[in-house]
Amino acid sequence: MLSNQITSIISALRGGDISAPLLLSEMHVCEVFDVLYGTETLALEELAERGINDFLYYDCSDKDAGNHKAEQVREHALKLYQKPSGDIFVAIFRNIEILTDTSANALLHLFEDVPPQVLILVTSRSPQKIISTLQSRMLILDSGALSRGENPHREAIDAFLL
Repeated sequence: MLSNQITSIISALRGGDISAPLLLSEMHVCEVFDVLYGTETLALEELAERGINDFLYYDCSDKDAGNHKAEQVREHALKLYQKPSGDIFVAIFRNIEILTDTSANALLHLFEDVPPQVLILVTSRSPQKIISTLQSRMLILDSGALSRGENPHREAIDAFLL
């Protein structure tokens, strides 16, 4: 389990030492919520229904809602620049491999300059399909998830995984 690494990342985020989005499995995203809120979470769908303050759930694969479109991605990303009412704002971008290059690039500005006190969690069924510019700006905590692209956070990732 990544509990120790996740706890370290959350502490670093609260201290302003880390600001990169985290690519995790859905199981590990649930673990993050267990650490943050002290309640067991079995599925991401549960989180979307809980009405948590300072929380954004964005399923990129929800085409009925238009979540795969660049305009929608930009609109939701802008919400993360508001000051959270608590100490952390948590955003989940689920299934980002679904995004077109245009839509994924709409997230790029957010990923390059994550607002303070924002924890961005990213999931993907096919991480290798995530465009390389997004990959290079994420902390990838599931070892072996990606095989291409240089990640400038490699040292931090390795430190958390060891």
